Amino acid sequence: MSIEPTRDEGQRLPSPSGRVIGAVDTKAELDEAESALRTAGFEKNEVLYGPDGIELMKRLRGVFFLGDEEASVIERNIAELEQGHYIIAIHASSGGAKQAAEIAASHGVRSLTHFGMWVNTRLT
Repeated sequence: MSIEPTRDEGQRLPSPSGRVIGAVDTKAELDEAESALRTAGFEKNEVLYGPDGIELMKRLRGVFFLGDEEASVIERNIAELEQGHYIIAIHASSGGAKQAAEIAASHGVRSLTHFGMWVNTRLT
């Protein structure tokens, strides 16, 4: 089953807390990563892509974050989307973030960051 990107209907994305977020170049890599993540128990994932993804990411500017690192993640992800890449958000607890990142990275996902309740951690 292929995951479909979130459509922009004027909504705001929820806080990234509890998610590992990264970028991947192609739909094939995205589908492989998502399948492997589901097999490992990471079943609740979201994807952004194209103009809809860009607009959704732009709405996050200045909304949830505490510092410069979060702003740089948003800008990096907007740049990835502008290049035709995909952004995946993997729901993962702090204890599962490293495993989720390792699985995703083995399928081409990069620039992985875990957004915890109080601390954000760059994983790749």
